[in-house]
Amino acid sequence: NIFVNAQIVPVGKGWVNTHAISGAGMPANIIDGPTKAQRIAIQSQLNKNMALLRAQGILPATQNLQRTHITFSLPIQLQSGINDYSFYSITAYVDHDTAYPDHLQDYHCGTLTYDKPNAYNHQGTDFFLWPFPWYRMDHQQVKAVAAAAGTIIMKQDGEFDRSCTMNSNPWNAVYLLHSDNSVSWYGHLKKGSLTSKNVGQSVAEGEMLGIVGSSGISTGPHLHFEVYDVNSHLIDPFSGPCNNFNTDSWWKNQLPYMEPGINKTMTNFSPPVFPACPAQEYPNASDNFTFNDTVWVSNYFRYLNTGDLVSITIKRPNGSVWYSWDWNSPWPFYTAAYAYWWIKIGAGEPAGLWTFQTVYNTQTYTHQFTMGYPAGIQASNSGESSLHIFPNPATDKISLTFANGDFDHPDDFQISNILGKQQAIHIEKLSANELVLDISALTPGLYFISTKKNGIRKSSVFVKQ
Repeated sequence: NIFVNAQIVPVGKGWVNTHAISGAGMPANIIDGPTKAQRIAIQSQLNKNMALLRAQGILPATQNLQRTHITFSLPIQLQSGINDYSFYSITAYVDHDTAYPDHLQDYHCGTLTYDKPNAYNHQGTDFFLWPFPWYRMDHQQVKAVAAAAGTIIMKQDGEFDRSCTMNSNPWNAVYLLHSDNSVSWYGHLKKGSLTSKNVGQSVAEGEMLGIVGSSGISTGPHLHFEVYDVNSHLIDPFSGPCNNFNTDSWWKNQLPYMEPGINKTMTNFSPPVFPACPAQEYPNASDNFTFNDTVWVSNYFRYLNTGDLVSITIKRPNGSVWYSWDWNSPWPFYTAAYAYWWIKIGAGEPAGLWTFQTVYNTQTYTHQFTMGYPAGIQASNSGESSLHIFPNPATDKISLTFANGDFDHPDDFQISNILGKQQAIHIEKLSANELVLDISALTPGLYFISTKKNGIRKSSVFVKQ
């Protein structure tokens, strides 16, 4: 993290901190596997499985395969109902410089790749979840999907999925054989999340293969996507001047190379918290504030460069500008980074729907929030709530369950006191239809708790003894 001294500036009927309080990100690349020995074992098993499937008539004979290679769509998807601008950053491409270590060259003649002293050059594309990678993994927000239709030729599951450092752990993965006899690998998946389909069964393009996780040799939740052609030669699906493996792109629509942008822009009741790996992050998100609240505004960048200009504007409900400022990143290049500021809007300003707007790399990003209404209390249900709290009253922990499974894995949940002030909370446990929250830090009293899923908010009340 980088901390910068803040300059507090009064504006009209409020205050704004015009410097970024914090920034963090991925200055290097995610380290991932498998090891050389694991790769040999994987390839051996793949060959055995394919031979068996051909002998059983499930796979066609090689001579009947199509002559032209297939093309891929994006191998990751955001679950429906989440409206972020984007949700990943590519932190490492295939390494085309066969020397090692520290001899790097990606398909675009850059160095966004890595190698290791043990004779490993990165052989895939790493799609890193951003922002809040552990939160996204725990809430099953990002799925690995078949980049092209194919047949499952191998599955690996049951392995530890919260890796943070170099290790020798095996990963959870799915391997597909395609109609041109090419093979795609989907590695680092979350334990127990893999498709229920078995080896020999077909999957359609875009069909879910598993949830993106951090199993195997990994430093955080990401998908490692690796491709081999009909002759088992490594392929880099990206076409570029320094691609030494293949001349044309294997993508239906090739992504731009390191295109700077913002994946998510949001408002927070407190600064987002990024605990040490592998603990889940605390976004501390809120869209509802009173005039007594401090509003934190935050941006989550991909490919942020030193000196990049970021222009921020806060607009009133009528569209007029309350305050605006420019920020130039003082940090080194980050493949994934965040920055946040705080504002305090005076009570003389109008209540209603305000806008947090950011312009970066010629693109405009907006997020709206309300001022003047107690957070949490206004977001009540119509009809009976399906949110159940036990025990109630409680002392240290509460369990939230959702009737009929209709609120499986909420997108957001908030706790507010009777004055509408949101409270920081800690997740003790997260399962398919239950949340266990540690409320030991709350002072005794009455609290409102609300959850949001697909834009619908449900709320209830509990008592902290």
